[in-house]
Amino acid sequence: MTPGLLDLDYSELLNRNRELGDALAGAEAVSAAVLANTTVDPLKEILEYALRRARVPATVRIGGFDSIVQDSERCSDCRIVAVFFDAGVALPDALAGLLKGGEAAEREFVAEMARRTRTVLENLKAIPLVLFNRFCPLPWTCFAPEQRRLDRICAQLEQALDFSQWPNVAPVDLAKIFARIGVAESVDWRLYYRARALYSLRFLTCWVDQVEPILTSLAGTARKALIFDCDNTLWQGILGEDGFDGIEMGMDTPRGRVFREVQQDILELAHGGIILGLCSRNNPDEVDEVLARHPDMLVREPLLSVRRVNWEDKVSSLAAIAKELNIGLDAIAFVDDSPQELLAVEQQLPEVAVFQVPVRLSEYPSSFRRFARQFALNHATGEDARRTAMYRSEALRRDAAGHFATREDYLRSLQLRIRVHRDNPEHARRVAQLTQKTNQFNLTTIRYTEAEVLRMVSSESQRVLSLEVSDRFGEYGITGVAIYDLRAGGRESHIDTLLLSCRVLGREVELALMDALIDQLRADGVATVHARYVLTRKNTQAEWYFERCGFSLVGQAGEVTTYALSLPDYKPFECDYIARSYA
Repeated sequence: MTPGLLDLDYSELLNRNRELGDALAGAEAVSAAVLANTTVDPLKEILEYALRRARVPATVRIGGFDSIVQDSERCSDCRIVAVFFDAGVALPDALAGLLKGGEAAEREFVAEMARRTRTVLENLKAIPLVLFNRFCPLPWTCFAPEQRRLDRICAQLEQALDFSQWPNVAPVDLAKIFARIGVAESVDWRLYYRARALYSLRFLTCWVDQVEPILTSLAGTARKALIFDCDNTLWQGILGEDGFDGIEMGMDTPRGRVFREVQQDILELAHGGIILGLCSRNNPDEVDEVLARHPDMLVREPLLSVRRVNWEDKVSSLAAIAKELNIGLDAIAFVDDSPQELLAVEQQLPEVAVFQVPVRLSEYPSSFRRFARQFALNHATGEDARRTAMYRSEALRRDAAGHFATREDYLRSLQLRIRVHRDNPEHARRVAQLTQKTNQFNLTTIRYTEAEVLRMVSSESQRVLSLEVSDRFGEYGITGVAIYDLRAGGRESHIDTLLLSCRVLGREVELALMDALIDQLRADGVATVHARYVLTRKNTQAEWYFERCGFSLVGQAGEVTTYALSLPDYKPFECDYIARSYA
């Protein structure tokens, strides 16, 4: 297993970062910057390493000392910017005036800090991701029994700033890092007074570790499905031996409280859109009874998108789950108490992330929460909330498919409907999520944040199409995206992004999407459209797409194949069993 950030000493991290940089040489570099009013030079290598191991060929630069406002105007080339704006560092220069001026001077100081912060965030509003540290006084006031001036200032700054105004900003709660490793381990006062380097190397490593799930999500490498064993994993005890009344997961026993807390965390993940499933060597009828009737059970049957409760080996069952969900094995995380079972999974399905229930049960909830960080929950969408129902509808579709002699008869029976939305800002979050999560049918695998999508939606030279799909069994939700820009006075266009969720693949929706895209291009007056397919290890099933749609091959360089299409030559598919409408 790849060691975590906190498992590496700095010299080893430097070596690994250099190796990853060499391995990613030749890929289009992704620029990132760190702006700070304190010295944070080691953050360059640590942040680069975290991004590079997420397959992002990043190059990080550190801005000038205490020149955050000025440097924020020079970050237009960056996709990620981190801002370390510490109020405690800024305070000493103003302290004499504050002591002399009293409350009025304090209010003026807060107003000036808030103004500078807003200026920085406005300067960075075009950056896809801005990691901004919340104002935290702990290094300076943690030992004071009473509230200090800096405590008040930081509280007032938090009240004065509404980070939701900037959808590209991810606030970072430094108090959580101080809680993890302690203030004494977080601050190096010797270096602060000698070189204005407030934070220790350990703190900076923990900071990157704290934000790594956000980076993973942006890179499109977050896990999608959480699969659990049952005995001694969802509950304490063995169902086949201890019986329905003998297993523990309630608040009335110490061991039961541990498993109840884990189930509560699972519920939170499910509500955030993570796919839940069971993979257990057990009697399915007995497990069904627990899911339906046990008074202490929180993870009930309606929350589960997939179940493999049988006496087959876990490796076979997990492979079947991936196939049923139509996701890659690298999108799955598996939790079990058996080291033997997990070793077999690690050896035979190395893409699957595994987690063993700790022998010391008291460590289970906290260690599970750390493991669950790789799901990178940010903002849930309507599709996330309906995800389990969607997978249940998919099971009904699979059952119905067996009743038809031909595939076309089955597709006709679905009564598929697609609705095309154009530049809908309400879909920006879901569109961004699809770019970050979709890998199989994604022609360019460009990842976007919500802020970037919102800018494209409002742009005169770019179009964002979102595809809403449904059939007689229910809603698939927003499952397709096409983004294109207009060039040469609107006569030419370039397809930037074209993707479909795996949920609707194999139903000719991808062909209907191209029909709809061509309709929109014609409405914009486009005569020629250019496109490219960027080969990855996950999207090979899409390599046929542009040629199938009548595009002509223009050229190929490495993993990039370019195409062009004259719109008058396009022959629509017009699948008569897919109804198409426009919002």
